[in-house]
Amino acid sequence: MEKQHLKPVIKEITTTSINSSITRTVRKDNTIVYQSNRYSVPLGTYQKDKDVYIEITAENRLVIREQTDGPVIANHIISFERGKLIQDRQHTRDRTKGIAAYISTVSSYFTDEERAKAFLESPCQNAISPETVSSQTIKGR
Repeated sequence: MEKQHLKPVIKEITTTSINSSITRTVRKDNTIVYQSNRYSVPLGTYQKDKDVYIEITAENRLVIREQTDGPVIANHIISFERGKLIQDRQHTRDRTKGIAAYISTVSSYFTDEERAKAFLESPCQNAISPETVSSQTIKGR
């Protein structure tokens, strides 16, 4: 009875077209949610209403891209736990600023900025004695 009302399928549905369009919204903390876990994306990826494309590989990896065929911005092993933050350490700070900017910022908190800067720029081969640490004063304390 219903068979007479059915129409033939004109275009075959492929699974590759479905998989390539899976998107997730980037949250303010530069993460996306997948299977109840949060996965990090590089710092600065967040923009209001920004979506990224995800792909799940045969090796149980979550591949994240800004465009469907664009470069990979994050690649994580999929966690089978729930409620976890899976984070790449490369995503934790803005690498465009460089270490020199961070040294300058940190040394500005000390009363003797030049000494702090020299210490931060030198390789830490010797252990710091508690006396050295206590003799330095942090501004505002």
